[in-house]
Amino acid sequence: MLLYSKTTKFLIKKTFSKKSIRPISNNFVETAGFVPKIESYDYSNKKLLLLADGKYMTYNDVNNASGRYSNVLSKQFGIQKGDTVLCRTSKTSDALALYLGILRLGATYVPLNPTYTKRETEHFVNDAKPKLIVTLNQKEDKTFCDTSTVKHVLCEQQLAKDSTKFEPLLDVESANPEDVACILYTSGTTGRPKGAMVTHAGLTANGQICTDIWRFHSNDINLHVLPFYHIHGLFISFNCTLFSKSSCIFLPKFDAKETINYLPKSTVMMGVPTYYARMVEHKELNKESVKNMRVFISGSAQLTPNVFEKFEQMTGHRILERYGMTETLVSTSNPYEPVNQRIAGSVGKAAKGSNK
Repeated sequence: MLLYSKTTKFLIKKTFSKKSIRPISNNFVETAGFVPKIESYDYSNKKLLLLADGKYMTYNDVNNASGRYSNVLSKQFGIQKGDTVLCRTSKTSDALALYLGILRLGATYVPLNPTYTKRETEHFVNDAKPKLIVTLNQKEDKTFCDTSTVKHVLCEQQLAKDSTKFEPLLDVESANPEDVACILYTSGTTGRPKGAMVTHAGLTANGQICTDIWRFHSNDINLHVLPFYHIHGLFISFNCTLFSKSSCIFLPKFDAKETINYLPKSTVMMGVPTYYARMVEHKELNKESVKNMRVFISGSAQLTPNVFEKFEQMTGHRILERYGMTETLVSTSNPYEPVNQRIAGSVGKAAKGSNK
């Protein structure tokens, strides 16, 4: 079952006055400006977006990579505005470029946990009715070609290789505010997981709201350790980077020691409570390791007062807890300032701009 998120409708009229907008992918087409230094990055006038897969990528690099994905999907596989593409992929710079490439075509992006079994995935395929599946397990997912809608099942590595043979498609398909940009599946607490349809307007409005309330700016370096198939990592954390035209360290998965090692090179981190619970078990987490950090944000589950207090004792930082849903994205947040009003066990008040 697909659920249209009516909660985004009030944002559409507030945020957009034109009949047509460009997809959210247009926000990353930014190549100039000051670049924060990460390690020994030798930067030019190109704005740094990512440190991922052991390489640096500017906004222009990602713009071109996503444009190549748009081109190969359009010309080789017939993907166009209104089509649905389901992705069970690894967390890489290619997956990011694929996501943006799908949006810039005006197609709908459906991310899935790549560890789902074939039986679990079958429910999502039957419900979302994708035209194309991009997967890290092509052999297993090939059987979905037997369904009425799936025309192609592609290996993520092969698609990435094929995309390099194409020139970037730099045009961005015009999208209406209420066009569905992405379908994300709920956790299924009231039955089988349901698809929440998130519009371009919803993505854009929420990206602007989160960027504002958490004071993201162009000099930020976002330590991204979250999964890329969930709203927390895909829309909340990464979209704050896009909307602030800042930079991101893109780690493939969370590891407490590795995360702590990257903290001195970062200014912002978002995580789930279990991440913070694991981090406080390491003595390397201390005030010196977080001296460049300005905020730690937690969501997706309840942060216990014990972890909140222990983290503050070790680092001097009070974690900023917020609340959101797949259908609505971020709804409430503790304040960025004053810091002493961030309360353990509370998710704060309605996020400024989300209740208008």
